[in-house]
Amino acid sequence: MDTKTGMQITLIKQHISRLLEKTLAEYGIDEFNGPQGRILYALWHHDSIAIQELANRTGLKNATLTSMLDRMVRKQLIERQAAPNDRRKTIIVLTAKARALEEKFQKVSDRMNQLTCKGFSMREISQLENFLGRILQNVREAENTVSRDLPRKSKQNHLLQEVKMDKQELVKTVQEMISAPSCCSELKAAGRKWLDALGTQEEKAAASALLQEIKEDVATIDHVIAF
Repeated sequence: MDTKTGMQITLIKQHISRLLEKTLAEYGIDEFNGPQGRILYALWHHDSIAIQELANRTGLKNATLTSMLDRMVRKQLIERQAAPNDRRKTIIVLTAKARALEEKFQKVSDRMNQLTCKGFSMREISQLENFLGRILQNVREAENTVSRDLPRKSKQNHLLQEVKMDKQELVKTVQEMISAPSCCSELKAAGRKWLDALGTQEEKAAASALLQEIKEDVATIDHVIAF
């Protein structure tokens, strides 16, 4: 079966990510970026939850989520607190600053819905959400199955094959990425640091930092479906 579904979802994700950053700027929201907004979106609906539950609700890996939460703590958007019934367990709690941003973000969400669902009837929107929900369930189940079945070394080789790219092409890609108006300041800084480190002993460390920043600042399909 030859379909365009995967490519279309990928393109939609990329365009919505850039559109969301522009819309946040349009509404004067600079307290958080798009991926951080996804975390806040989950917490606005379910505040004071454990990190693992937040990871499940956002689709983020624990390592990526932890790094993003560190940054959100510094921005005074969330707090880490001990769970009332288990002091060994940490829960994530919204601050008053973050709660005050919910109304502004709802306006952004409404605007995104207007732009992305233009020309659709309510019936068509309902059908689309149902189809996307089924696709999401399928890929989640498939991901879990592949993670169990693939040996660790095979998974590493698979990932290496995915990210393999000609150095000149990679440089061009990073340059285009950090030049985009929608690119956040943290990602721009990581990209410039890697470009400056090319050919030096610091290149490997800068590349790792850039990859981590990309994971944190680039929205995923769950972010698309949230709108």
